[in-house]
Amino acid sequence: MAQRVAIIGAGISGLVAAKECLEEGLLPTVYEARDGIGGQWRYEEPHPVTGETFSSVYNGVVSNTSSLRSHFSDFPMDPAKYPDYPTHTDYLTYIMDYANHFGLEKYILLNTEVLSCVKHDDTKWKVITGTSEELYDALFICTGKESIPYTPEIEGFERFEGRIIHSHVYRQPDEYADKRVAVVGFGPSAVDIASEVSLRAKSCHLITQRGGWVLPRYVNGKPVESLQSRFWEYALPRSVLMWSYEGVHRAVMGETPETLKPNHGILEANAVVSTSLLEHVRSGRITAHRASVESFSETEIILSNNTSLEVDEVILCTGYNVTMPLISEDTYRGNEPNSVRLYRLINPPEHNNLFFMGLVEFLGPIHPTVELQARWAVGVLTARISLPSVEKMQKSIEKFYKEQCHLFVQSRRHTIAVPTLGYLETLATDLGVMPSLKKLFRKYVCSRAPLKGATIINFYYHGLITSAPYRLFGHGRKPALAEATIVRMAVNGETLSEDEELLLAADRASWHTVVE
Repeated sequence: MAQRVAIIGAGISGLVAAKECLEEGLLPTVYEARDGIGGQWRYEEPHPVTGETFSSVYNGVVSNTSSLRSHFSDFPMDPAKYPDYPTHTDYLTYIMDYANHFGLEKYILLNTEVLSCVKHDDTKWKVITGTSEELYDALFICTGKESIPYTPEIEGFERFEGRIIHSHVYRQPDEYADKRVAVVGFGPSAVDIASEVSLRAKSCHLITQRGGWVLPRYVNGKPVESLQSRFWEYALPRSVLMWSYEGVHRAVMGETPETLKPNHGILEANAVVSTSLLEHVRSGRITAHRASVESFSETEIILSNNTSLEVDEVILCTGYNVTMPLISEDTYRGNEPNSVRLYRLINPPEHNNLFFMGLVEFLGPIHPTVELQARWAVGVLTARISLPSVEKMQKSIEKFYKEQCHLFVQSRRHTIAVPTLGYLETLATDLGVMPSLKKLFRKYVCSRAPLKGATIINFYYHGLITSAPYRLFGHGRKPALAEATIVRMAVNGETLSEDEELLLAADRASWHTVVE
């Protein structure tokens, strides 16, 4: 009898987890509280009366990562259908197409809110909803890290006569017309919100403690991610890599205004992507302040540099608590605030049938990461991956945090930060799907199509870092589709190739035959 797997959340993480379970003969049930799939990419206005809302993107959001990378390894985005940087509508379309392609809809329980998940015995998990209790052999928590807003305690918070909201409930800029607005923070949300609010507000202040690196979406007409390659990531020490990226940044963007200029390196905290922020700061449309918020009066924000700002509206872009309210905190919580105690940032050492998806912070697309996490977790459940002892996993977690202290700035946001490529390749190595020079040469140099082989090898090391190569070798490989995708990307194809179309059609037919 197939193992029954409960998956909480039908966003990107939950859907790919369900698909990977099905591919390995496991039986998933996906619980989704909302009336549709997509997670935070399903745009939704706050409730008009209560103001309550599910985690959702704001209306004007545009992805910080290119569609060339923001897709699953066996379901490429068609460049003829999607822009270089998709909107939330584009992403939701892609997510729904993915669910339809792999026949996932019949495994999803919509409008079904999970109240709690508890350990039933040594081998089962009980999922409790308002109407049922079900036992499962394994549990995937796919609710993400952006569900519980973090609001810092600030003196005088309750005295302020204007409105204070968290970016969690922000949706559109129109309501800030002719208002004096302060945006607190310097993550992607803060930068996006300040940029669009500043076009309507009477004044807009951006308050940041550390500043940060602001990347363009394009360099020389290509997505900024094209600057990265496996070759440079492998060949250069981290310090040299940062120096080179920072040099390119100065050449393209000019000197960063002093109020935003960071003291940390470009790889030591997640950079933000914006085509307009620096222009708005330089033109005076946005006034940036290098400070923290010390207190509120009835009408003002008082900053740590003794500046007082009269404002009507405050938008806190202060991040989220890494908290999973559906499950006991002692199953995942680390020793430091906002940290987790998870092997590979997925699995609690004491529970080999419990997995957390998406609890990771990095500069890059989420799709390839959660896909490898799902493949890894299913590999554990099907005994293709043998976990180390509990003691060894705990030591690995300790080592991770010691190394992390030297790689990233220390902040709430970066407690689960990882170097993107290093993390992906750790999971790929565990899975046995990691390409190597030896494997690539053996498969392609002496192949019947040496030109195609040379294209694939060259793209793997010198081209865009994508997830398709993780389907070339090992369990779960789909080499024909992976090769077709890589070759199309290598020549900057503007639509899916004929080979990709045929392979995807055959794949869809096989999935629907199995599902039905």
